[in-house]
Amino acid sequence: MEAVPVDPLLGALTAIGLSGTIAVVGSTLCGYQIFNTFKWDQAADVLLALQISGVLVLLEAVLFLPSYSIPASLTATATTSSSSSSQPQMQLVDMAAVKAAGVWSSDSWLLLLALYRAVLRRPTVEQIPQQVRLGLLLARETSKELLQRGFVLTALARWITDRCYEAGLDDTLVLSPGGLELSLTQVGLWGASLVATALFAPAAFLAAEEAAESVSGALLLRTDVGQAVAAGSSSSSSSSSSSSSSSRKNSQADAENSSSSSSSSSREAAASAAAAGDRQQATLAALLGEAQDSSKQQQRQSAAAEPQSHDASDSESDSDDDKLDPLVLEYRLFKVTEECVGSAPSRIAYGLTFSKELARIMLANVGFVATGGNLAATWAASLALNGLLLLYGGLAAPGQRQQQQQ
Repeated sequence: MEAVPVDPLLGALTAIGLSGTIAVVGSTLCGYQIFNTFKWDQAADVLLALQISGVLVLLEAVLFLPSYSIPASLTATATTSSSSSSQPQMQLVDMAAVKAAGVWSSDSWLLLLALYRAVLRRPTVEQIPQQVRLGLLLARETSKELLQRGFVLTALARWITDRCYEAGLDDTLVLSPGGLELSLTQVGLWGASLVATALFAPAAFLAAEEAAESVSGALLLRTDVGQAVAAGSSSSSSSSSSSSSSSRKNSQADAENSSSSSSSSSREAAASAAAAGDRQQATLAALLGEAQDSSKQQQRQSAAAEPQSHDASDSESDSDDDKLDPLVLEYRLFKVTEECVGSAPSRIAYGLTFSKELARIMLANVGFVATGGNLAATWAASLALNGLLLLYGGLAAPGQRQQQQQ
């Protein structure tokens, strides 16, 4: 069965509405009004939360704003002839040098910085109109704060505080090492923040996995095999699918169906491989699907041309097949994909993103506790941080296009 495509905007709005509903209903069942945790008159709390998240703002700026270059020691000496002359020439990397560099090499870290902007690419978000993304960001961060800190963390803190009262503890606890005094409400908040951090930690693992795949794909596209796939594999794949359907030369509808079926099959292969947990197969299938999708419009234009042009295009595709065997290319692509997935930049991206996302969760919880459970403060800090990431993505896109043409 063919998967039914889901509108990205509709899917995002559904997730936002579901998160907000769970937060509001859950807080009501726990006996408190979640919107009372928004204390807008406490400007000092907002400034404190912004200061706590300022470390991440600086880190994201260092990662995404500068335009880093690939180290000369990891650059391929010559470009391949398989890349199309109509596409901008991209600076390629030498996978043997990348493999020999290792994780702790400065060249590997510089290569990661040059490729890390690929993490900002979100295909589902890029399908949403630009003017809608800011409103979607506002709604997403609101529902996330309502669910994570307005409901989960607050409910846990109230439960821990009640258990402390039932245990007969004093209203104020004095910690012996430094004489720090904590109320039972603060004890409940700090205890709940530790539990909530552990509950939200899987999101950091998912973000790290996506970042490693993005960096692996960006590295793969900077190899000669990746360039061959992006430039010529799509045409050879479409010609092989058209050979199984002899009516392609006479029917434009058959050409569109064959291209859509090949792209849908590549997406199904990527989804099944990702579900199986195989990052190598997922990266490989995703790259093949991206190459086919990028040429879909070109295939439709060629299919809509005059019948006289089909003979010339078929002869050109036959000559391309003679120069590059799709089976050999797919085998080489699989081997290079293995190297990219296990490369030092991919592993560094995984560790860096996991640490960064886990720190984001911890600092948001710390800001919530430090402000006495003021959801307005953490909401403003989270909105500012993710808004800057959206701005970084817009500023990094032109620099990335100029870097690809180097």
